[in-house]
Amino acid sequence: MRFLATITGAALALTLSLSAAQAACSSGVSRTISVGGASTVSSTSGQFRPGRALRENEVVLTFDDGPMPGPTTRILRVLDEHCVQATFFVVGAMARANPHIVRQMAARGHTVGTHSQSHANLADASHEDAIREIKRGYASVSAALGSQQPAPFFRFPYLASTSSLLSYLSDNNSVVFDGPLIDSADWRGGSSASIRQRILSQLETRGRGVILLHDIKSGTANLLPDLLDDLEENGYKIVHLVPAGRLSDTLVASGGGDTNSSVAALEAGSDRSSSRTRNSLSPDNVR
Repeated sequence: MRFLATITGAALALTLSLSAAQAACSSGVSRTISVGGASTVSSTSGQFRPGRALRENEVVLTFDDGPMPGPTTRILRVLDEHCVQATFFVVGAMARANPHIVRQMAARGHTVGTHSQSHANLADASHEDAIREIKRGYASVSAALGSQQPAPFFRFPYLASTSSLLSYLSDNNSVVFDGPLIDSADWRGGSSASIRQRILSQLETRGRGVILLHDIKSGTANLLPDLLDDLEENGYKIVHLVPAGRLSDTLVASGGGDTNSSVAALEAGSDRSSSRTRNSLSPDNVR
């Protein structure tokens, strides 16, 4: 009984804190873009087209390589506090190790894409091995999400693509997010001020863009509140990307009481299993 009371108390505290944060938000997401049409995706490469999809001073937040206990969890809480949704490109092996965090991403309204199974350089692999990496990554993230599907959004590790792999992903209705990007280069380390300035300098030149960050980095989690403040102070508006036709899909939580309850249950340690949804990137024989 004492254990159940502790779990219930933790869930209630998180629900109340999320509700308070959402009520206090003055910024948040400017608009949601449905990705999949000719105005957002290249018909030849299947790549997202930020120059056409985004308006002047609009930015998209994306995070690669996680989830990582600690940094990713802190990033999710900061995004909550600012009422902002992002896109996470999740590595399959990390999803298998931390499925509860992947479910937190979806429950908080973020878009969950994939980033291969083991973060291998797919341009250096054979075509068959690269496809297997992509499929296994999708299957692992799908298993972590349970009854939900990952978004058909993919980013190549090291941004190392090939024309044949781009064709394969396009043929399987996946959108690739490899560039042009606002590259934070946060994986190199450096001070919070220098990383934030690198982002702002690129935005000043381009006027809009998809910001590449890494949620496995503690430094990135630490600088995120200041970066969000920087973006707002400089007139940039954050937009959220979702797959075409999924504006009301369960992958992208709609907000409100149900979302808060599901997040609270996840953070309190609930790990309910459910059937896995598959598509062409996650065949039954993938292991």
